[in-house]
Amino acid sequence: MVKILVIEDEKEIRENILQILRLNNYEATGVENGKLGWEVARENPPDLVICDIMMPEMDGYEFIEKLRIDEKTLMTPCIFVTAKVDKKDIRMGMRMGADDYLTKPFTPDELLEAVDVRLQRKKELEQEFEAKLEKNRKLVQDILEKIKEKDKKIKNNENMLELKDEIISKLIVNMSNPINNMNMAIKMLAEADSEEKRQSYIRVLQEECSKEIGLLNEIKELQKILTPENVSVLLQFNLLK
Repeated sequence: MVKILVIEDEKEIRENILQILRLNNYEATGVENGKLGWEVARENPPDLVICDIMMPEMDGYEFIEKLRIDEKTLMTPCIFVTAKVDKKDIRMGMRMGADDYLTKPFTPDELLEAVDVRLQRKKELEQEFEAKLEKNRKLVQDILEKIKEKDKKIKNNENMLELKDEIISKLIVNMSNPINNMNMAIKMLAEADSEEKRQSYIRVLQEECSKEIGLLNEIKELQKILTPENVSVLLQFNLLK
């Protein structure tokens, strides 16, 4: 049920407003001055306030000033009810944050129409705010997803660099053996004293050359598959251990 706070120092007017509101299914609470009204509004923020201007202890201007600086009541619509019809007073009230003005005396229909318009506008503002909030949530989520994706790419690149270092170290070892064997075969070939020995050393050279060519071909294949994305998948399934 919609909660409406009525702040009016004249008891008869206050009771009439409360009766009209309650007959139209509003949960209405009434107090006689701005000080009490502010205590009620701060303790249990209403959906709308109907407030007189000229009151003892705290007038309507001071009340709405407090209403508009408190986070809980900042967006609460406020309708000023007053016998004052001076345009300066109306402008002052609007400037301080009043949403509407009702001049005494007013009819029940005028009161209910003003209440309905302000509540509808409040609903529209809340929907607009929620839409903007949802848009901002999605924007933040998109930013977080992009950050997460970048972190993933950075991690994949780090994995790939580590893996490349490891592979290069292994390749150096694997390529060193055939090269050493080839050097040895070349020396032995130079010192060979028979055709049979020369042919034997030539076969060794051919075999070791084939091994080197095979390693180079493997390196070319590795270059094709060692992308950051593939490295992440291969590491995930322990295929590079």
